[in-house]
Amino acid sequence: MMVSKGIMIGVVVGVFFAGLGIGYVASQSSTLVSPIMMPSQQMQKQNEDKQTENVPSSYVQMIDGVQVVIIHAKEFKFIPSEININTGKTKFVLINDGEAVHELVVYDISKKDIVDKAELAEDEATIGKNILFEIEEVHPGESGESDVLNLQEGSYVMGCHVPGHYEAGMKGTIEIKS
Repeated sequence: MMVSKGIMIGVVVGVFFAGLGIGYVASQSSTLVSPIMMPSQQMQKQNEDKQTENVPSSYVQMIDGVQVVIIHAKEFKFIPSEININTGKTKFVLINDGEAVHELVVYDISKKDIVDKAELAEDEATIGKNILFEIEEVHPGESGESDVLNLQEGSYVMGCHVPGHYEAGMKGTIEIKS
């Protein structure tokens, strides 16, 4: 029995992509396991996590006793834009998923007017005196990070002060509680 080369290639490609689809569905379904099918250790861990106070959000990782806060930048927003973290040693990482240069400037909410005016006037000395920290000029596809800071309770504003970005909505808040 003769089978044309084109048909044979079509069958092979079809079987290949069907296998990929089945593998994808299988990998996705493993994250949707019902509690009845979940091993007892996983159920116990899940219950412990629900009972823990101040469980860090998905954007916070504890690494060697330091809260590492990961913020993604994209035109014209931060993800997340509302951050709630605990006091103590903290490092911020800004990942630029966008197509333009972005930055992260963080300052106490009580100094918002001072910093905003200094940014407009490009008064770097005033900005430096009134901000908590700044991660400058993170290019597309790159990341930048702050030093490790020992944060105290407070309410802070975060923003991208590249001209036009803050006004376009690239801002947010950081709440620090003990």
